Amino acid sequence: MSIACVVAIRMGHRLGYVPLVIVVLLTLIRLGYRYEWTGFREISRPKDEMKDIQPRKTLWDWMQLLFVPVMLAILAGGLTWWQTSSERARLVEEAARQEELRAQNTAVQDYLDQMTTLMLEDDLRNSGVNSEVRNIAQARTSAVLRAVEPENQRTLLQFLSDARLIQRVDNLPIISLDRVDLSDSDLHDIALSGADLRDADLRDADLRDADLRGADLSSGANLSDANHSGAYLSGAKGVTKEQYEEWSVTLKGARMPDGEIHP
Repeated sequence: MSIACVVAIRMGHRLGYVPLVIVVLLTLIRLGYRYEWTGFREISRPKDEMKDIQPRKTLWDWMQLLFVPVMLAILAGGLTWWQTSSERARLVEEAARQEELRAQNTAVQDYLDQMTTLMLEDDLRNSGVNSEVRNIAQARTSAVLRAVEPENQRTLLQFLSDARLIQRVDNLPIISLDRVDLSDSDLHDIALSGADLRDADLRDADLRDADLRGADLSSGANLSDANHSGAYLSGAKGVTKEQYEEWSVTLKGARMPDGEIHP
């Protein structure tokens, strides 16, 4: 086997064997000019007293003959290369996505373990305002909520709610949700009563049947397009009925801050 063929075979794995096809075609062309039976070599035959001369095929003849199969081979090779590249890119993207999800799940589990330790060993619930243990808990909570996606944010907030760390104790919650980005999060049916949500981003959040009684939504909290259907908003601070309407909030069946149930 010639060196050209070997090189073409190796390149074929990347380009769909287009180089190999080209080498084979060139070899056939060379053979065609060597043997008369191929019809590409000039042939002379006696005809009466004159010679009937069949001229050999020109390069243009070869091009006309080979153009279609060569183009088909190139197109097939290009399509194979594109499909392989697209599939490789998809697999790389999917692997990166799975790795990111594993990292987030690990971060959530580590956070839950750390908070459990702070509650059981460092008495987080009874810690004073600005105490070291409370500052540590606040810093870890803010960091992990920024690092994870909405589905994991629900897990974290459900834990904080069940542990009664975001509800008000002595007029202040142990953990504040001030300035937290909760946009697009699924927070339905979570008890957020008395939560500090000042400047929180709740755009497009699902707050159906959430308990927001006494929650602080003042100082720039953003509730644009959030779903508050069936939510408890009695005593919620900092947001008026007019603001809810301006934000296009869904309020069907919600108990408004003034105590009325929205139609």
